[in-house]
Amino acid sequence: MESTRQIPKTQSFTRMIARGVDFTDYVKMEARVSKGEDFVKVCEELGDYSVQHATKELALGHRLTARTFFMKAAAIYRVSHYEILNYTEEKIRIYVKELESFKKGMELYDHFTAEKVEIPYNGSKMVGWLMIPKNAAKNVPVVVTTGGMTGFKEEVHYVALSFIDRGMAVLNLDGPGQGEAFYFHKCLFEITIENAFETAVDFLLKRSDVGNKIALYGLCMGGYLMARTACKISDKIVALVSMGGGYELHSTAAEIPVFTVIGSFRAGIFNSP
Repeated sequence: MESTRQIPKTQSFTRMIARGVDFTDYVKMEARVSKGEDFVKVCEELGDYSVQHATKELALGHRLTARTFFMKAAAIYRVSHYEILNYTEEKIRIYVKELESFKKGMELYDHFTAEKVEIPYNGSKMVGWLMIPKNAAKNVPVVVTTGGMTGFKEEVHYVALSFIDRGMAVLNLDGPGQGEAFYFHKCLFEITIENAFETAVDFLLKRSDVGNKIALYGLCMGGYLMARTACKISDKIVALVSMGGGYELHSTAAEIPVFTVIGSFRAGIFNSP
């Protein structure tokens, strides 16, 4: 008999709410899981409901309401498969729902353009969203954002919005071993990951719709990855934000042994964690 899956310990209330999970969805989810229902199944059902509601609202021309519900669906889908690390049917089914909901929500923002981009790297692809404020100058500054080992671009989106609101463009990216780049393009995590993010910066420098004033933002382990990148390409960037990133990984691996296992899986060393 399968055990009932619980709320992931690393997905706290504050983290979920700050990264797009609707408060009402959280209350419903917590109540149902506390009574014995499966966390993943409950979240998927909540996401499905929001997608259905968003679709109806969009058909009525209610763009803001539709966007709100598409994005809340994407957020609850995201946390639902958070601890499903392997490439299972369940993982991919829910992840595809997340990505589709997120895409539909992104298309409904009115104050910036949203272009999904794929950046070739080492025979694979990194995947991201390039968001540019409407009516921005051609030399608009850009922030390259990324998450960590388990938090990907759809979670970092809620940080990216803060930059957009301040007139900056954002390239919100899944790099090697992260999110869509890993699960759908087999772009593997690597020790010299700064080379990948330099490729992303060079991608921006070749574009004519953004400026060459570029900053880096990394959340959680992404802060460590961006710090490494900044050391390599300090001549190409103007600022770095390492939000919660450490300066080495040995202590993290010692404190959280599964961290090494996940990293090895995302690097293609293990077939499953």
